[in-house]
Amino acid sequence: MKKIFLTGSSGLLGSSIYDLLKKKYNIIKISNDKKYKKSKKVIYSSFESITGIRNLIKKKGLPDYFIHAGWGKMAEPNSTYHVKENVQMSKNLINEFYSHGLNKFIFVGTINEYGDNRGIVKENFKPKGILRRYEKGKISFGLYGKSISKKLKKVFIHIRLANLYGPIKKKNSLIYSIHEAQRRNKDLNVGALDFYRDYMHSDDAALGVKKILEYCDSTSIVNLGSGKILHMRKFVKTYWDIINKSNKKIIFQKIIKKTTNKGFYLNLSLLKKITGWTPKNALSKGIKRNIRILKS
Repeated sequence: MKKIFLTGSSGLLGSSIYDLLKKKYNIIKISNDKKYKKSKKVIYSSFESITGIRNLIKKKGLPDYFIHAGWGKMAEPNSTYHVKENVQMSKNLINEFYSHGLNKFIFVGTINEYGDNRGIVKENFKPKGILRRYEKGKISFGLYGKSISKKLKKVFIHIRLANLYGPIKKKNSLIYSIHEAQRRNKDLNVGALDFYRDYMHSDDAALGVKKILEYCDSTSIVNLGSGKILHMRKFVKTYWDIINKSNKKIIFQKIIKKTTNKGFYLNLSLLKKITGWTPKNALSKGIKRNIRILKS
């Protein structure tokens, strides 16, 4: 059984990756978070320490693949942590694992690396507008990974991932609000939600990561998303129509000025070329699956 080292296993994507791949691969969850020091399920290692990473490799051996889905301080997108610590720790990981013989490193980036583009975007599009440090850090490490992989003749895959929804219920999140309103049999109160996203379920994203892992054998940037643009009011209305059994209302905050900016969505032609696959993107099916998972 081939072995995968996975960071970010407690996150939305990471948990879906683990659930999907655990039967086929030996997945070792690793983390830089000190809360896992005494954990039996997640291996703690200081990614700031070269010695710590080497000890990890010595203890657990070299994986066949490394999936780097972890990234600190996600709730603080303008923190300098993204362009300093996150980037440096990621460099430490890729440098040490490559030097010890790893061939394929998969890095999960973000759709936000394209900035304020419009329409459909391909992997060679440059970012537009003002970027936060979160996106800048992802771009910085992506460029480094591409450079070092070319130099060492390794494989570095930079996945630019769309926005996700899924079964992790974080308080104050949209999914949490919807399920809480349904549970309490109350009207659903949400923001104006007058914006657009390339939106996909985390299980579909995990399947995409699996396909890329197994079929992509050269250093690449690969878009992974729904390949569609979705107005967030429509998403909430569809979700509420499915989950709401008591005919309660949705109360949106008033739109002050209706947006004319439909944003952008990801071109998936390279994903299909590499893997022969693209997400089916049946919105109602994804929502029903999410509801079943959260009820189980």
